[in-house]
Amino acid sequence: MGRGLLVLILCLAVPASAAAQGDPIALETGFTPDPVRAPGETGGAVLLSSRAPSCRGYVGDAPSHVVDLRTGFGFLRMFLVAGRDLTLAVHGPDGGWRCATAQGERPALQEGRYPAGRYEIWVASPEASAEITYELQLTEFRSVGPGETREPGASSSLDVGLDLDVEEGRERDRRIRRGFLPDPIEDRGTAQGDIDVRLLGPRCLGFVTAQPSHVLTLRDDFDYLRVQLGGVRGTATIVVRTPGGRYLCSSPEETNAF
Repeated sequence: MGRGLLVLILCLAVPASAAAQGDPIALETGFTPDPVRAPGETGGAVLLSSRAPSCRGYVGDAPSHVVDLRTGFGFLRMFLVAGRDLTLAVHGPDGGWRCATAQGERPALQEGRYPAGRYEIWVASPEASAEITYELQLTEFRSVGPGETREPGASSSLDVGLDLDVEEGRERDRRIRRGFLPDPIEDRGTAQGDIDVRLLGPRCLGFVTAQPSHVLTLRDDFDYLRVQLGGVRGTATIVVRTPGGRYLCSSPEETNAF
C-alpha cells in the first residue's frame, strides 16, 4: 500500500520462442493504478493438463500473460472477468502451479502470498481453439474482486456531498510510519450523518457526514496494513478513500477487508 492520505468514514449500517499477449506486467508493492487490468483472448488446442495435471481447459503454446513481481507481496489477488467460465492458472518461479476454474458465480481467482519472481499466467477455455475475450485484473486490495470494481460513470464523492478539502476528521487523526507502536492502534468514534454512500461503489452502505470520521496519513509505504472495526454496537461499515480517489468499503464481519 503506497504512502499518502487515507480518509476513513464510519457508516451506519512455455517454449522459449513463444510470446505472451502484450508486454510483461511489472509490479511492485503499492502499485498504481490498482487494480491493473490486462485484456486478452483465449485460443489454442493444447490441453492445460499436459502442463499442470490439476488444471482444466485448453491453451496455446505461450502463456497468456507474464507478470514480473519485482518485490514480494504479502497479499496479491488475480482474477478473470469474462462472459464464459474460464480457468486461471499461475505458473510460479518455483515451478509450482495454482489453478482455479470459474463455475457459475464462483470466479476464476487466485490470491495469497507471492514471492518476487516471474509468473506465467495461462488462461484456458473450456473448448479447444475457442476465442473468448476476458480481462485479467491484479490487486493488492482484499475488497476488490469480480463485480466489485467501480465502473466508469459511477457517482463521485462530490456527487453525494462529501467534503474532500478537510484536513481533519471528526474524531482522532493519525500519522504513522512502518513499525508504529503501539500496534494495534485503537481509536473510538461515533457513526452518524445523513449522506447516503451507496452510490460510491459495491459494499458501500449506510449514512455519513460530509466530514470524514478519521484522517490517516501514511508516512511510509506499507506492504500490509489492516483497518477494521471492533466493538460495534449495531451495524456499521468502513469506507476508505485512498489517495487516488478510490473508495473501498467493508462491514465488520469481513475478515482482512483491506
